[in-house]
Amino acid sequence: MITMAKFTDFPPEIRNSIYDLLIILDEPIPIASPRKKHVWKKQEHSNLVSLLRVNKQINQEAKTLFYARSTFIVGNGSWGSTSQANVQALKEFIRRVPKDCIALIHKIELGICLVPSYIRPSRVRKEDISQLEAVSRALTKHFQGLESVSAAMVNISTFRDTESREWLRYPIHGNVGVLAKPIRKILTLPALKQLYFKYESSPDIKTLVEAILEGKEEAKDKVKMVKQDGTVVPLLTVTR
Repeated sequence: MITMAKFTDFPPEIRNSIYDLLIILDEPIPIASPRKKHVWKKQEHSNLVSLLRVNKQINQEAKTLFYARSTFIVGNGSWGSTSQANVQALKEFIRRVPKDCIALIHKIELGICLVPSYIRPSRVRKEDISQLEAVSRALTKHFQGLESVSAAMVNISTFRDTESREWLRYPIHGNVGVLAKPIRKILTLPALKQLYFKYESSPDIKTLVEAILEGKEEAKDKVKMVKQDGTVVPLLTVTR
């Protein structure tokens, strides 16, 4: 008589490979406001939700792998946006997701969002800084397991229903240095190994990195500027 092996009888490495195929997405997951309250995007998360309902062991294994291996996007996008990572959504994420799961998150993409202007370059507004500070506080308080943060400066639309999220491309109107303070706090995360910036995301990225590294010689090993092809831009070209 042939007996069928239970899924939990498989070695852990095989179970993890199956979890990988079922629940790890190819693209980063934006922490944006849901279209309906307390509802996740069904297509993206249906496999995870189903696994969590099987039993306690599979729930724990799937949950651990999902948060540890997924990359999440946070940012100071439009408040309440369903497409842009924003502070409101991040607060709700922290409220709903168990602390032990948040502590498992290792990789984050940070969108440093500025509103575009058609009559002058993108500008730094007080509300942009305020919300970026809120994101920074949330990361340093709750995401203690973060090892890698990838940052890019992006344009956002003031129209709530717009899906647009693109790199700045143009110089910034205002003091780029004021963006550095909240980002510099991220360097205090205990597990952080690298904070790298997408070099092409703004002509002012060098100025921003210079401001972040000012007086932070010990952070040079963590902070990098990386081009789209993976080439690392030497920090010697930006540090004083």
